[in-house]
Amino acid sequence: MSDGSTSHEPPRRSAGDAVTEWAFGAGWRIVKLLPERAAYRLFEAAADVLWRRRAGGIEQFERNQARIHPDLTPAELAELSRQGMRSYLRYWCDAFRLPTWSPEKVNTFWLERTELMDAEMAKGTGVIIVLNHGGNWDHAGAWACLRYGGLTTVAERLKPEGLYDKFVAYRESLGMEIVPLGDPDVMRTLARRLKEGRLVPLLGDRDISRNGIEVELFGETASLPAGAAVLAMLTGAALFPVTLWYTPESSTGYIHDRIEVPADGDRSEKIQVMTQQIADAFESGLREHSVDWHMMQPVWVADLDPVFDQRGKDRRVGKSVKKACALDKTGRTEEARGGRVQRHDPPKPVQRVSSMSSAGADASGAPQPSWSAHAARVSFSTFSATASGSALKRSVRRRLSEKDGSVSASRFRLNSASIR
Repeated sequence: MSDGSTSHEPPRRSAGDAVTEWAFGAGWRIVKLLPERAAYRLFEAAADVLWRRRAGGIEQFERNQARIHPDLTPAELAELSRQGMRSYLRYWCDAFRLPTWSPEKVNTFWLERTELMDAEMAKGTGVIIVLNHGGNWDHAGAWACLRYGGLTTVAERLKPEGLYDKFVAYRESLGMEIVPLGDPDVMRTLARRLKEGRLVPLLGDRDISRNGIEVELFGETASLPAGAAVLAMLTGAALFPVTLWYTPESSTGYIHDRIEVPADGDRSEKIQVMTQQIADAFESGLREHSVDWHMMQPVWVADLDPVFDQRGKDRRVGKSVKKACALDKTGRTEEARGGRVQRHDPPKPVQRVSSMSSAGADASGAPQPSWSAHAARVSFSTFSATASGSALKRSVRRRLSEKDGSVSASRFRLNSASIR
């Protein structure tokens, strides 16, 4: 019987959201309890299972790799994609275990030409680095937090909200300050942190807004975000592209030459030039280490919007920049009104993606499952992918019971079929 009061109950989560949140929570708790070699061996086996099932954006990964290595045979491209999935699952195993790493372990990350960044940080003016989704960017961030006393970066809000909160807490535990993408003051906050002398890393190899800058990447038109170039223009802070990859022992990276703000041209032209220079740096790094480029979403315009790409020539840099980032004198960003590019017979919209858990589309425009969904499957399938899974599950149950006698081992009977 109602008492006439208004209920303010929070919206109920879907079953899929609950499964995704639980899978990540279980992953963070369970994987870090396993012996290191067993954990990585298990994730490698799971990668092979997912690769054989053509899961996790493998087809898009192969399309991306074919642009970097056009001379590969189909068999060579297939082997490259298999190794790429192993690299991607290595990243996830790292992510689940990284909160337990000692400072000595974190400092196994190696960044070539660190002296370039050290010199700029010593000036107290802050540094912007623009990264690719390569190797382990979380490991790089944890290393930078130890070296420079923290950093500030941006992350898109994930769905479900609980998963976003877990990722934010995870990165904050490493020493990172997270600014949510979509915050109306995001550019002002980043500019303020740079003025305070902080490091601001931004992932810059995927245009999640579809309002980015068209550049040439491996001889074909791609779309990259303008944010790093805009921030460098706004603040005068040094901007360095950094490419990341794995070595057998750890993860590493390379600092490319500083990108200067051009002296000539209007704002749109300057941003175009700087973003193309970022693309050129990524190209040089990816040519040697593409297997560790965990890009299973569209980057090239032909994949983002095949109908539009065929008509092409319509989308000018000026419109892209104005729509993506209209700057006022205070440095605040806001979406530009008007100037929208009109398209006829548009394809199915590409689902929004995230720097941490992303969704994309195949060449036809059909949405692919999100990275969070794939990772949820991984959290289950890693414990049932191989015959050794049973022994590992027993090891997990034993370790859990030793750490927390109240935890029932039956909670962790994982089966990949549960969420197919």
